[in-house]
Amino acid sequence: MNEPHAELTLQSGETVLLWGYEFERVDQSLPGLTRLMAGDESGFPPFQARTIPRRPETRFSGFTSEPEPGETELVADGRLYYFAHLTRPFGWSDDPRREALQDLVTRATSDDGLKAIQSTPTQDLWDALFIYARGERFVDGLFDSHAESLAVVGNEVRRRLIGAAT
Repeated sequence: MNEPHAELTLQSGETVLLWGYEFERVDQSLPGLTRLMAGDESGFPPFQARTIPRRPETRFSGFTSEPEPGETELVADGRLYYFAHLTRPFGWSDDPRREALQDLVTRATSDDGLKAIQSTPTQDLWDALFIYARGERFVDGLFDSHAESLAVVGNEVRRRLIGAAT
């Protein structure tokens, strides 16, 4: 894909590629992110999954299932979906890393998954978020079904962005 890219150098010296168009408008969709990158964490809190009352489900046949009273579901932080789209676009559906990155996300909340995340390059972590965000277009609920794991991955990327130079 020939999209304009912005390079971001992290304090570790690692460089990540971002989608240039989106990165120019980052404060509109993700207020506080540029302050985070300047070292001020106060305006961009960590991502977290949250529990909400279960929503009715509508199937293609038009049948709607109503949730039981008090039934809840876990959903991803809405900011995380936009954050995932800041990485540069790539052919994620054919990417040879896709299965490994998806596995990394599904294991993110386990001890061995946390260790793997800490040793994974930032670009790969951000790309993993992007894979799930784009996959949501084809599988409704994919992003929310991995809300806790995606928050862990997103928070690791967030941690590495603190004090990054553009």
